[in-house]
Amino acid sequence: MTEYRKIQLRQMTAAQWVTNNPILLQGEQGVETDTHRVKIGDGTSTWVQLAYVEDMQIPAKIAAGTYQGTDLAVKFAGEIAAGNYSSTQAWLHARIQARNYTGIYPHDYFTVACSAATIAGNNVQAQNRKIVIADIEPYRLCGDSEPFLRNHITCFFKIAEAIQWNENNNNNGTESETNPWRSSKLFAVMNGVDNAASNYGGDVGYDAENAGYLQTLPADLQSYIQEQRVYLDKRYSGTALLTENNGNVWAGRGKLFAPSEVEMYGCPIFSAGTDGSHNNAARGPYKQFDVFKKAGENGRIYFDRTSLWSSSVVEGSSSNACNVYSHGYAGGSGTSSTIIRALACFHMS
Repeated sequence: MTEYRKIQLRQMTAAQWVTNNPILLQGEQGVETDTHRVKIGDGTSTWVQLAYVEDMQIPAKIAAGTYQGTDLAVKFAGEIAAGNYSSTQAWLHARIQARNYTGIYPHDYFTVACSAATIAGNNVQAQNRKIVIADIEPYRLCGDSEPFLRNHITCFFKIAEAIQWNENNNNNGTESETNPWRSSKLFAVMNGVDNAASNYGGDVGYDAENAGYLQTLPADLQSYIQEQRVYLDKRYSGTALLTENNGNVWAGRGKLFAPSEVEMYGCPIFSAGTDGSHNNAARGPYKQFDVFKKAGENGRIYFDRTSLWSSSVVEGSSSNACNVYSHGYAGGSGTSSTIIRALACFHMS
């Protein structure tokens, strides 16, 4: 005679699972009754430490370039509620501080409420910005001095407005700020600083003091952003506009920054010296962000088919900065272009 028995899996709401945080037995399944997501125990890990079953396929999807990302506010709603966090970014900050990245992947995202502002003549509306995770701890303990980046997640958001890299076709630094990126209008507009100055070729930079994209972000998110020190190229002379770099300096790249050519493509292309010099992986140190490794291959470039600035400048030119074209190819454009947009990257710690 056949005997039938029912098996009932352990069930709680997502918030209850986080609050109780049990250790499931090896092979034991737990179900979130409000999200219908499942975890399988290993006999040692707590509930919070375990990955969801559907997450087990994400690394393969990332490698294949097919992962579209998940809204972290939805995925971890139970954990956020159980911890009484004031915002998704506050929850993520706590996760980063604990160096607990379980269930968080490149391409995942969250949204933040940003304030309205007038930035470089553009009326930027109050809006919910999509913040995309680009990489997890790409620069841990990299740099020349404290404070080093330690636990961190690198994120970006897209700036919808076209912004000039400089108002003139000029990719040189200045006497007081010899690095082209730090002396650019784009740097000022992202970070809300006044770096307006001039060099042999004319005016560069911009007065955007306290009126940049950084200032539109929520106050708590601003407090979590840590500036990275990198080995930046110098390109300045008081007697000529230079077409090649002529030195290096350790400096902060700004709380918000456009990605370098290496961070986009994995190697210097237009920022490589025309004679093979000034290369060294275009200084930094830089690494290609995981989010970009398969972007061009599958046409999912996050860019809505628009061209985007890099923080790198073109070697062999005194007027061009590196950019990614709308079709994904690397290129270089005059810094005064008025049709190119930017990704604002930052390190959240």
